[in-house]
Amino acid sequence: MIYMQQQEFQLQGKPTPDDDLDPEIRPLVDALNTLDEVQTFDSCWGHTLEESPSQTNQHFAFVGLVATDELSFYKFFSFLLSKTSGGMGKVYLDDDFSGFCISLVKLEYPNLEESGDIRVEFWRRLEISPFSKKRDEEKAAGCQFIIDSINEYQNQRKVL
Repeated sequence: MIYMQQQEFQLQGKPTPDDDLDPEIRPLVDALNTLDEVQTFDSCWGHTLEESPSQTNQHFAFVGLVATDELSFYKFFSFLLSKTSGGMGKVYLDDDFSGFCISLVKLEYPNLEESGDIRVEFWRRLEISPFSKKRDEEKAAGCQFIIDSINEYQNQRKVL
């Protein structure tokens, strides 16, 4: 039997030790964890084949997260997208078309129960994809853009 788990991943709520996070993405993970709407559990700054020969080339950065409140989470993500070019997730840094794209990917994780049932759990990956070969610069700008948007979002909520 296959069924969908009502509650998403049951996380332990333990902070990730500093040495388990890529230092470049730590400020974004910390900022996301200030939101009541999400809880982070995974992240990666990206890597090249030279850095990780056993893995594929990954030029984008990401933070894995679960929504603790679906409606509030989508309100935040809609706010974040509204800050981008045409609300489509793209941000251009200068005239040579460098920049980044912010996207949210919903992923499924099948989990086999002791009973033999399969429970499908969902989680999301917030990705920052650079446009050009200025990858680290563009990913850093993307992280800062999201952090600034989180601060603005929280300040707006305090006013209301």
